This record gives sequence, structure tokens and C-alpha cells, in this order.
Amino acid sequence: MTLFSDFSRLGAIFVCISAMSLTGCQDTATGGGGNGPVLSGAASASRVETPLPGDPAPGEGPQTPPLAETPPPSVEVGTAPAQENILLTPPENLRNQVRVALLVPLSGERSAVGKALLDAATLAVFDIADGNFVLVPIDTKGTAEGAAAAAEEAVSAGVKLVIGPVFSESVSAAAPSILDAGLNMLAFSNNRAVSEPGVYLSGLSPEAQIERVVTYAAGRGLKRIGVLVPPGQADRDRAVSLVAEVQRLTREEEAGCHDYCFAPDPAVPTRMQVYELWEDSASLTAHFQHPYYDRMAALLQGVGIVSSTNQAYLIERGEPVYTEDGEKKSVFFADPS
Repeated sequence: MTLFSDFSRLGAIFVCISAMSLTGCQDTATGGGGNGPVLSGAASASRVETPLPGDPAPGEGPQTPPLAETPPPSVEVGTAPAQENILLTPPENLRNQVRVALLVPLSGERSAVGKALLDAATLAVFDIADGNFVLVPIDTKGTAEGAAAAAEEAVSAGVKLVIGPVFSESVSAAAPSILDAGLNMLAFSNNRAVSEPGVYLSGLSPEAQIERVVTYAAGRGLKRIGVLVPPGQADRDRAVSLVAEVQRLTREEEAGCHDYCFAPDPAVPTRMQVYELWEDSASLTAHFQHPYYDRMAALLQGVGIVSSTNQAYLIERGEPVYTEDGEKKSVFFADPS
């Protein structure tokens, strides 16, 4: 198992080897030439020798003819032999590495969360990953801007997968760079609003937890459930999500139901709009006795609804809003002349 810091040290070793190779091949000539032999313009210093007993004195006896001097090889300046290109080939185990980025806050107010996740990821690497897995931790600084910069750094590092960030605002900021690079992101956020194709959530969503608890309680006959949660848009969105399945079942299986929709109000963060369309009065009253109605009511008891306004309308006539050409009408429900 290899962490990013180990790979960085290995890269430093490669740099040192390369520098040493280049130093061994540098020009040692005294002139402007290339890597030719060393040239010297002066002869070696003469030595004074003391004759041994019995040897002729200097200048006496047979003289050894002087050796013919061999001129130094001529080297033409600027025509050094061409150097071979130095190619550094990484070890075979580095070619098969899979680099995975871990985007977490390692500095700032939320650094404790990021460090805990890094420790857990490190343990997982040593526990289940092989030597080809390289974890690349990158600090998001706990901000959207930091997450965007971390995403760009991850792409530049050549990772194959991005794990993180933690918080929804960071996920939204990091997603464009990750998706543009053709990578997938496995975020720690549990906010389903930031999920999209290529951005997947690993956190437990509040909707799933609440639905499981409320369904369990309702199945055992509990009708009143108290929940301590702050009011806001998240509660409204959770309520819409909780009843999504029962909306589908009501439409498909209850007789006389043409439409049954719980939708968030885009202008009021804490309001949910409910629209129902039934064939007749008998169909609506039968709905109140259906198990799906009881299930819907049980699910909504745990989301903190503080008020509700309900009104039924009898529709006697209906007609399209626009003409066949797509033009806005100026008159509706005009009696034929």
C-alpha cells in the first residue's frame, strides 16, 4: 500500500538519479569544445634524478636517443560527439498504479472532520488495497473555493477516481472540473440535491433514515411521533421525498385517481403544494379509507408540519390554455354563438 507522500519521495529519487547522470556527462574541456579529451598546452614538470653507484654520471656513457614527440590529437572546437538522450523509465510497479484523490478539509474550521476521514482512509488502504493503489489526499480547506481548487489539482495529478468532498457546497464547487475530466466523484455528502450523473453520494440520507424509522413505528401502531428538527427547506424537501413512493402507488392502484402530486413550492422554502385530481366525489372519499392514505399521513407526521390549508373544487368544464398554434387565448369558456 502506498500513500501519495511515498510516491513523491520516489519521484525525488528519480530526479537525483537524472541529475547525477547529467553531471557525469558534463563538458570537462578547458575550451569551448564538447566532451573531447582534456588538452594541455604545457609539458609535465622535469624531475632531477640522482644516479646510483656504478651508474654513469649524467651526460656520460651511451645516450638514449630522444623519443619522437607525438603531437596531441587535434580537436575541432564546436564538433563534440553527439550525446545520447537519457530516458528514465519508471519501474514496472509504477506503471500499473491507480491514483485515487481524497478531497477533505485538512485545514480550517472543519479540519477535524477531514483528518478523521483521512485516518480512516489510510487504514482502509493498508487493510484492503494492494501495492498499485495510491491515495492522494488534497486539502479542500472546508470551503467551496478550496474544493474547486482541489478538484483541479486532482485532475492534474492524473487520478482515476475522486472520493469527497464532504459538504454539499464543496461538492457543487468541485463537480464541474471532475465531470469535465470524465471522472466520477463519490462524495461524503448526504444532500441529494447535489447528486447527478457522475456525482454519487455515500452518506446516509436523512430521508432514508426518517422513512425507515417512521415506517417501523407506523407498522407497530404508533400514530404520534415527535421529532426535534429545525424548520426549514430541508424539512420540506424531506417531506416531499418521503411520500414519493406512496404518490406513485396511489396513482397506479387507486380507482378514479388521475393525479396525485406533492411538490415543493419554489417561492416559499417551507411550503409544499399538494395537487390531487379525482374522477368524482366517490373516488375521493374512497381514498380516505385506503391504506395508502394512512401510510401518507403516518409519513408526514414526522416532518414537522405546523399548518395545512385544504380546499376541494368541482370541475365542470375544461379546455386547453393555448390554441393549436401555441398562441395565448384571450377568452376562456366562451359560449358558442
